[in-house]
Amino acid sequence: MKKIRLFAILNFLFFLTAFSVSTLSQFKVFNNQDNAAISAKYETMFTPAGVTFAIWGLIYFSLFSFVIYHLVKAYKDGRKSEANVAIQKIGYLFMLNNFATTLWVFAFSFEQLGLSLLLIVIQLVTLTKIVINLKIYDPYKSLNSRVFTHLPISIYFGWICIATIANFAVYLVSLGWDGGISPRTWTIVLIWGAVALSIFMTLVKKNPYFGLVVMWALYGIQLKLKVIDASGFYNFIISVWVALAIVGFTTLIRFIVNYKSLIKTSLYSIMNLSLNIFT
Repeated sequence: MKKIRLFAILNFLFFLTAFSVSTLSQFKVFNNQDNAAISAKYETMFTPAGVTFAIWGLIYFSLFSFVIYHLVKAYKDGRKSEANVAIQKIGYLFMLNNFATTLWVFAFSFEQLGLSLLLIVIQLVTLTKIVINLKIYDPYKSLNSRVFTHLPISIYFGWICIATIANFAVYLVSLGWDGGISPRTWTIVLIWGAVALSIFMTLVKKNPYFGLVVMWALYGIQLKLKVIDASGFYNFIISVWVALAIVGFTTLIRFIVNYKSLIKTSLYSIMNLSLNIFT
């Protein structure tokens, strides 16, 4: 149990550090500029409207719930409890993720965009490994596990996937490299790459929350383009809405299937329990 408690404590401290540094950066503590100012310098069509980044409030709230929940469970429950088994499977990955997040804030603030891309890839890789280790999303886990472990990681993972694509686009802009392809074509490729990933995560990995995050990002992209030039980007905005509708449809299907499967499993368990009682 000592190791489990150590993991839980370190997860909390590493996350608190990353959260604190990220919050300070929004007050222009580092290099006298925030993320929005830097994104404006290297503007891409894939970067969503500023309001879209309000999702970080939800992400931080859910991750605070995640680290506090596992910290409590580490001292309250046994080694083989669902929460403590999960924390063992995560190991040092969450700490490494938050360490990379902390360094990313400094790298991005000082416009070291190549380094920031590498650091966000580390975030993506560590989260991918966590998702694999915990088999996220599992609709058959307990309610506590789904709310305090699978949901926070799902939302966080979904946004980091989008952020990685956005960071890649920003890095290419900083280099002045377009590969001979127009910005619109590049953005279409990136958008449909995100759509393909979302379909895989929702339909194959049973994770509707990933789809919700992608929908929010796509909504932010079209919102920004409307502000820039609604008529000039009309056809492009329509294509973004088509992508959003496809992701929305697959996400809705996954929610329905997960719900039906959960109800069926619950009824089956109740029937078995009743048979055991009366036989």
